[in-house]
Amino acid sequence: MSVLLETSLGDIVIDLFWEKAPLACKNFLKLCKTKYYNGALFYDVQKDYLTRIMHEKKEPTSLNHILYGEQAKYFEDQIDPEAKHNRIGTVSTANVGPNMNDSNFFMTLSDDNIQSLNGKHTIFGVIAEGAEILRKINEVYVDERNRPYQNIRILHTPVLDDPFDDPNELEIPENSPEINYEETDRLDINDDIDVIDGHGRTEEEIIDETKKHEAKTKAIVLEMLNDLPDAEIKPPDNVLFVCKLNPVTQEDDLETIFSQFGPIKSCEVIRDWKTGASLQYCFIEFETQAACEEAYFKMENALIDERRIHVDFSQSVAKYWYKYKAGQPVAFNGKGGKDGEKGGGRHQPRLELKSKQREDRGSYGIVIDEDEAHRERRHQKRDNNREPQRENRENREGQHDNREGQRDNREGQRANREVQRENKPREDNRRRDNDKERGKEREKEREKPKNRSRSGERRREKREEETRNKKDRRDRSRSRSPRRDKRDSGKDREREKEKERDREREKERERERTKGRDEREHKRDHRHSEKDRKRNDHRSSKKEEKRRKKSSSSSRSSSSSSSGSGSRSSS
Repeated sequence: MSVLLETSLGDIVIDLFWEKAPLACKNFLKLCKTKYYNGALFYDVQKDYLTRIMHEKKEPTSLNHILYGEQAKYFEDQIDPEAKHNRIGTVSTANVGPNMNDSNFFMTLSDDNIQSLNGKHTIFGVIAEGAEILRKINEVYVDERNRPYQNIRILHTPVLDDPFDDPNELEIPENSPEINYEETDRLDINDDIDVIDGHGRTEEEIIDETKKHEAKTKAIVLEMLNDLPDAEIKPPDNVLFVCKLNPVTQEDDLETIFSQFGPIKSCEVIRDWKTGASLQYCFIEFETQAACEEAYFKMENALIDERRIHVDFSQSVAKYWYKYKAGQPVAFNGKGGKDGEKGGGRHQPRLELKSKQREDRGSYGIVIDEDEAHRERRHQKRDNNREPQRENRENREGQHDNREGQRDNREGQRANREVQRENKPREDNRRRDNDKERGKEREKEREKPKNRSRSGERRREKREEETRNKKDRRDRSRSRSPRRDKRDSGKDREREKEKERDREREKERERERTKGRDEREHKRDHRHSEKDRKRNDHRSSKKEEKRRKKSSSSSRSSSSSSSGSGSRSSS
């Protein structure tokens, strides 16, 4: 079950949930058949929320109201708890209270789940085709009451499929009635009533008239938005727009170049309001329109300061706008109020007017809807905001320095880890060598013979003998079969023999160790005795030599004394 809504922006197809909400669907279908919605407005457009459809002049009604009178004006809710307003194009009744539904309905303009609408309004349909039309409606300009500046209407409502029977009392017109476009402050989108009646006109004339009508409609909307002083305003015909300039090009240079086409009233290069740098375009105002046209045809793509410029007729109305904001009379190409002038307090700007002592610049700068006092306040506010920003910047710089220090620390730690990683093999090798040395020392310790006394060996042998005797007594105490006793006795003999062999081998190793130890001790004693003997021989030889020397010296002294005594006697 579906209905086609032909609107001034395009067609919308609505699929109806006639099984879940039969009352709302039947009411909507029968009102569409009676052409009730023809000319209805998308009256309330709330961006990313919903748009409400209603008549500006007609009272809300319902099928029961048409059939049974005022006492049956509203019908009951049929709210499905599973149905949600969670997609664009959900169609619901716009009730004025619980169980008070009539002809007004709305469509959602968002894909989000709108919780505030769930459980309060009856959902009876969804947009099957034409979601792009709703997105266009979502972007239109609206006033403070959320009404679009340009009317968006439902033109026709053909019913594609109707499962409900028509009541006999319901009057259904054969043809759609003509929409009554009243003279209001709103224009309809694509309003081409005068253009359609093009008897005697060619196709080119109709297209030209349509374009003019659309441009006029847009201009009226801009005037309503206070973006234009007047919808009939036109840019001057003697002003030339020049762009793609070199940033070093000055006004004097341009006046010198363009003065060859005629006298120039003014030449202004548009500059940045803060830095004063050229924005690389300008406006040149000639005294005559002919001079402006000649410059337009001859200076296109001309070379100025190594740049190819582009010229065009100016579309700026900034001069008029400055005068209009200041409350001065403005002439819009001979059209307007008294003596072709307009202004002087007819429209008040949205903000405070600029000071009357301020000199009118008459420039083509960017139009900004603010006064000098507001600009000064904004600059003061900006300066006040910059102080904490400056402190924040200093804090950020300190944090940056801290991060740099932390980064340096991490780099140092990384370098230390690299050095440790390089030294690790050396440490491992050193540790491995130490382990080998300790292992060798342990082997040597194990190889060293243990000082076991003979009494210790006797005690050990005695304990072993006692253990064997206990085992023998335990075995004899058990009751055994002859076969098992024979097998066990054989095993016992084998074990005894093995133990005996082990004891013999241990004694042999002990004898070898003892013999080797004795030999080493003998060699050591012999070595020490040999050293002692040599040492004693050396000492005795030294003593003997000393004794001989002493005896020889004493003999020489005695001989010398004897020879002296003989000489004295002879004399």
